[in-house]
Amino acid sequence: MISIPQKLLYLTLILLCTTSTLHSQISFQVTLKDSTYDNMVYDAIELSNGQFIIVGMRILQPGIYAANIMKIDAYGNLLHQNILRFNGNSSRLLSIIQLSEDQFVLSGVTYPGTAGNIWICVMDSSLNVIAQKSYILGTYSLYSSKMKLDYQNNILVFGRIDSLGTPYSFIFKLTPDMDSIYCRIYDEQWSIGQDLIERSDHKGYYFLAIGFNLGSGKILSLDPDFNIEKITILNDEIGDHGTLKLFNSTHFMVCALKAPTNSMSYKIGVQLYDTTFNLIHYSYYGKTDTSEYPALIKSLDFSDPLSVFIGGTSNMFQYEFVRADNWYRLNNIDTAFNLKWERFYGGDGCYALYGILATHDGGCLMYGTLWDYHNNPDYTRYLRLIKVSKDGLLSDENGKPGVKAQEVILYPNPGTDRIIVESALKNLIVSFFDMTGNCVVKKSIQSTVESLDVSELSTGIYFYQVKCGDKVVESGKWIRE
Repeated sequence: MISIPQKLLYLTLILLCTTSTLHSQISFQVTLKDSTYDNMVYDAIELSNGQFIIVGMRILQPGIYAANIMKIDAYGNLLHQNILRFNGNSSRLLSIIQLSEDQFVLSGVTYPGTAGNIWICVMDSSLNVIAQKSYILGTYSLYSSKMKLDYQNNILVFGRIDSLGTPYSFIFKLTPDMDSIYCRIYDEQWSIGQDLIERSDHKGYYFLAIGFNLGSGKILSLDPDFNIEKITILNDEIGDHGTLKLFNSTHFMVCALKAPTNSMSYKIGVQLYDTTFNLIHYSYYGKTDTSEYPALIKSLDFSDPLSVFIGGTSNMFQYEFVRADNWYRLNNIDTAFNLKWERFYGGDGCYALYGILATHDGGCLMYGTLWDYHNNPDYTRYLRLIKVSKDGLLSDENGKPGVKAQEVILYPNPGTDRIIVESALKNLIVSFFDMTGNCVVKKSIQSTVESLDVSELSTGIYFYQVKCGDKVVESGKWIRE
């Protein structure tokens, strides 16, 4: 006979096993193809059961948009989809927040004419619309926005509005019932609102913006009514495509594009500040001759400050439709900004990472687009979702290793006189072999991003191999034009 304490022990073990199963390291990579329409993606949330709701946009024809809301399971399979427009107008939904187990609020923009209005939509878990409403911004036109909830569950919509071609930042506050409370437009000088977080003491906000005299990034310290108390210029010219997140009650993190003046060598900048705006830690990803972009909408996330995810696109250009292969990149750093690992995903088309989401199992979801120009020359982007484990790895439904994430990337491919090798690994050797198997070039790699001179190679097809010590960490085919 089992005693009561033993029964409790067995019950505890069963619950622990069940919890472990629910939060196992599930990974997937999915391309949601729609060759009829061009697609974009803006936001994602994870539900308690491991499913995801993805917020995107379908471009029906030039200048006419529809919101594309999708629910996928924990393995990336599409469960539900809703394509909608507010009152039949061209419309986009850009952000989503969960209010309760079966209720979600989404925000975006609708165009009853040439000017964009705020669009708020409430949905249930089956993606049915419960209520929706639009809000006119006077003579301004909404260009882009994000959304957060404050500690009282009020809805904060913020971002960029335009007036006669000039951008301004704004914050619009509503009740959970979608009643307007207050709208603050910063029309003193041009600016573009990037991200907003509430202070831990609930006595104000930090607002990341570019503009206000200069184009570099700034943190606006705001009081509870969104009045500016202080403007702080961020270090090292970072600011665009920015994400803010509270690190703890006394520190916050910012991840944004580092774009040096008169240079096309863009980098991903990550900085940690205390609440008196002292720079505590910083890290930059990308070197000379590369273009590294942070995720276009949300580049920083974590549920555990010991495991911070930084997302971006490696070898990205300012315009997405470029016939060049590139990669999602995901870095993981600890509290002191030490790099734990760095991995790359893609290389078979033109990728653009829009956002990342730290998941309940300790892993990360990357969401963005893929232009498969190799097989589809039409200018249509597919939605590309990649969910990885806490170590940045991919596996199948049974937890077995799947397609390996790349730790080393070489580009451009095809290329000419120079090739760039990028990796967080140290002391690498890269070798190129001709079609007969002879080693024709052998180079050592000492830095994280290195440009190699391969001008001695004639045009043709070569095989490359990258070794770290005695281990082959990457191999493939390279074409010299």
